[in-house]
Amino acid sequence: MRYPIVGTGSPLTSIIVYDLGTTTPSTVYAALTGGSALTDSIVTADENGVFTFFVDDSDYPVVSYFDIYFFASGNTITGVWAFFTDTGGLATADPDPSIGSTVSVLQIYNLALMAVGAAPLATIADVSVQADVVRAWYPYCRDALLRAHPWNFAEKRAALTGLTGTHPVMDYAYFFNLPSDCLKLRKLSDQSVDIPYKLEGRRIACDEPVLSILYTYRITDATYFDTMFVDALVALLAWRISYPIRKDINLAKVKEAEYRAALSIATGVDAQEGTPDYPMSDDLLVVR
Repeated sequence: MRYPIVGTGSPLTSIIVYDLGTTTPSTVYAALTGGSALTDSIVTADENGVFTFFVDDSDYPVVSYFDIYFFASGNTITGVWAFFTDTGGLATADPDPSIGSTVSVLQIYNLALMAVGAAPLATIADVSVQADVVRAWYPYCRDALLRAHPWNFAEKRAALTGLTGTHPVMDYAYFFNLPSDCLKLRKLSDQSVDIPYKLEGRRIACDEPVLSILYTYRITDATYFDTMFVDALVALLAWRISYPIRKDINLAKVKEAEYRAALSIATGVDAQEGTPDYPMSDDLLVVR
């Protein structure tokens, strides 16, 4: 029996999957059943950066810590693929106490499917109409919801240096590439300092030679999702898949309303954790 293994990286990049602690390529497959092992154990991510491959049950105990090599511009970078989503229903190690929940992508799929009266999936790689629909909508819904609010769990900081050899032709002195996992730029450097800038595609145009930024990043490991975010994500996914699966416009309207209510609750709770990014004005002081 084979089990699906899902990990994340950069879109359309490739990896070689090795046995734990060795330089021996593992036996991995592209499909749940049938087909030969992948040549040289090379797996390529889809356009959303998701790696999916299958291993025999006898190999499953070692998949949690495969060594991987990423290929980019002909260079080889050694790393450790330490986070996998268990999509086969097998027992896994105790979760990291610092993570937000124990939910999996498969559970999110199934909660959304059941919310619209559809049958749940046995695995993330099930072959069915509802499986195709929920897989197509999931990454879009996840990223859209991450952009919709400055979630505390999705906050990241980075120091950037201006690009060399590439400069704006007008208005600003430097370009900076956004981090590859950046979904939404929240602020630049110290919030008390007003730094003029423009966001142009995936680049920041600015006069400062060095920037520190705060941004929302793309999280693909569902165990790091806040539980209230999961509730809103399930509601959003249920709304988006309701009409394609059930062809019921009234059901879609109900699911849209449920999503908006779940989003309001989730963002309200999230906003109560931590001090605001910007000082809130006192109306009495403003009047004076």
